[in-house]
Amino acid sequence: MTQSQQRRATTEEVEREASRYIVHKLGDRLWAGEPTYDERHDQWNVAIHARGLSPDMVLDHLTLDVSGAVVRAPSRRTLQRAVQRHQAPAPASAPLPSLAFARGEVESAEALPLPDLPDDPQAIGQEVLSDPETQRAYRCLKRALADPQMRPTVLKALEAFARAARPE
Repeated sequence: MTQSQQRRATTEEVEREASRYIVHKLGDRLWAGEPTYDERHDQWNVAIHARGLSPDMVLDHLTLDVSGAVVRAPSRRTLQRAVQRHQAPAPASAPLPSLAFARGEVESAEALPLPDLPDDPQAIGQEVLSDPETQRAYRCLKRALADPQMRPTVLKALEAFARAARPE
């Protein structure tokens, strides 16, 4: 079957696959932008962004075929260099920033203090609406928690993130 005869993946399917690929293969401090379909080349393109940098800052792109399978992705090293270029100049001897925790690896970094978290549902909604990264995180979290197979893993991961972010 040729590419043009394959069923074209939906935007949601491409966004889910791109997000999964980025987290598992490239780094959990990266996120996928909105997928765009390139009719001329019969492929999907998804921008890769880094948490902590401007949401408008595109580091590179993933390319997915018409069915939503990744066919081209930048290396971690390429993405690390892109992050370094967009950050303030660092001394030549400074290591490249880490983009992810390898499985089982612990990164020793000081935890940032937790922000004051509102209890009021409207205040929570306002907080989510005021930040594009939080909106994206909410959409991803909602989608992940809706999957009965992923739900226990997602909850455990969130608990681990919360423990890691808790100030000593």
